[in-house]
Amino acid sequence: MSLLPVRLPAMGPKFRCDAWLEVDQERPARHGEAPAIEEAESAQTKRSVNKEPLHYPSAASHDETELSSIVETLSLHCADLQAVGFHIFDPPKEEPLESIANRFGQPSALGTGRPAVDVLVPTRRGASRPGTLSFIHGTDAFPLHTETAHWRNPVELVLLRCVSPGAGRRPTLLVDGWDLGLGDTAVAQLAQSLMIVKSGARSFLSSLADLGHQRTDLRYDSACMKPATDADRRILEGFEDVLAAARPHTVSWEPGQCLIFDNRRMLHSRAGSPVADRDRRLERIYISEKRP
Repeated sequence: MSLLPVRLPAMGPKFRCDAWLEVDQERPARHGEAPAIEEAESAQTKRSVNKEPLHYPSAASHDETELSSIVETLSLHCADLQAVGFHIFDPPKEEPLESIANRFGQPSALGTGRPAVDVLVPTRRGASRPGTLSFIHGTDAFPLHTETAHWRNPVELVLLRCVSPGAGRRPTLLVDGWDLGLGDTAVAQLAQSLMIVKSGARSFLSSLADLGHQRTDLRYDSACMKPATDADRRILEGFEDVLAAARPHTVSWEPGQCLIFDNRRMLHSRAGSPVADRDRRLERIYISEKRP
């Protein structure tokens, strides 16, 4: 065995370019094989970001000053979304979530006859659709995951609004996939991994990362993704170890508050609750094509 330097596309502006890949020169790796994912660097530089919610006026008014204020505030939303992967804000209470979503991109249809907006409520284990996180974990905490990972093309943005934080006031947790301290080798291993993604009655093959489009898009959901080989299992386990060590940003919900995040960059989860909180309600809408 020997160590050879590799130069591969970095995951994002925070990712390092000094990793090394261990390869066996006596036998080329077969498709789907890769070394176990390297350990994340322990010394990470964490960003300190002011997450005070912004407020913006309703678009219903035709007053030019007010519309100018809307455009200016939206530009702040989008700049924060691009810089750190998510943004928290307080829209007008009377504005429908679909109208808010249209400001950021094209809302994604959930299926024929289904409303674009879902209402999320903690549900007991086994009561939801089989194979989902709700079915597996019930009212407990959810693991970090990519929304719609079982779709061929996961949605770009997810927009959430708090209707009620619930008796347990459990937060949503976010981890920036571009700020995990991974080197190029680990990113390459994620891109080379082979995962079986179960989507309803059908399955397809995908990887944990896609290096196209001048950025790295992540796809991860333990409920619907399983490794295709033992080598892929080692990569997956290594990635899960990195996620377990990550320090998430905590979104403590208030009624009417909105959160929008880059779904192909950020991994999100639901924290546990010390008390029953079936009164927790979040509205959710998917945005498949964000505005440039």
